Amino acid sequence: MTFAKQFIDAGFLSSAKDLILVSGVIMLVLIAFKNGIKAIVTYWMARFGVGIEAYFGSKLLNGFLMLPYKWHLTCNSADLINAVN
Repeated sequence: MTFAKQFIDAGFLSSAKDLILVSGVIMLVLIAFKNGIKAIVTYWMARFGVGIEAYFGSKLLNGFLMLPYKWHLTCNSADLINAVN
């Protein structure tokens, strides 16, 4: 404890209880910071994934809708769902 007090050079850490309290608050701040960064990264990863899904979904749907009319008459429209799966 004396090494930590000298290293930090804090006079308010007069006892072990104060040192434990300050280190607990520091850990709480670090954990909150880590969770905030993780939430931001998860949010942007989800947005990126949705963008990719929307792009490929629109390409698939446009390709399906641009097929000749004769194909639509002779085939099942559920083939799009089978192609996606």
